Amino acid sequence: MIVQVGKSILFLAALTFPLWVATRFAINISRQRRNQQILLTREFILASFFLYIVFLAAITIVPLPMSRFRTPSSEDINLIPVLNLARCLVQKPAGIPEGRKFCLENILGNIALFFPLGIMLPLVHDKFSSIWKVLILAMLVSSGIELLQLVSRGFGSYRSVDIDDVLLNTFGACVGCVGFAIVRRYASANK
Repeated sequence: MIVQVGKSILFLAALTFPLWVATRFAINISRQRRNQQILLTREFILASFFLYIVFLAAITIVPLPMSRFRTPSSEDINLIPVLNLARCLVQKPAGIPEGRKFCLENILGNIALFFPLGIMLPLVHDKFSSIWKVLILAMLVSSGIELLQLVSRGFGSYRSVDIDDVLLNTFGACVGCVGFAIVRRYASANK
């Protein structure tokens, strides 16, 4: 699984990074002609954000792995918030060895997946210094990912679609945003 994710990250990066570099190069040439300053730290933050988005897409959207042997079922779609999470943590899921461990990894993984988004959004644009704006964008991005996963099921992907993922992803972005705000406030107070 890790090898497949690594391959999809490399594939997406190789496909999109040259376009990213060309776009940023053109923007910076235009800025230079207008005598606007080019900040290397800003370019580094934007490149980091771009690579994070590539990583996020590779993990959640790229249709790997696919299986012709497993037919997606309606059991893999959860539209009832929190109920499956509670059941998973309280009851031992049938047929899954170490079920609670899997549940905890799923919960923490979904939170950790969007944690960087909550940090990077305020760095990329001041408009996202509000936790509410980060919350809304994180919810929209996560919902979009789940929708794409639902559509990809028609093409053989066996990804599950879960409203809890949207909630956990959004929570992770909010935690990242709050943590970033605390660090930023502490750093500015110490100057």
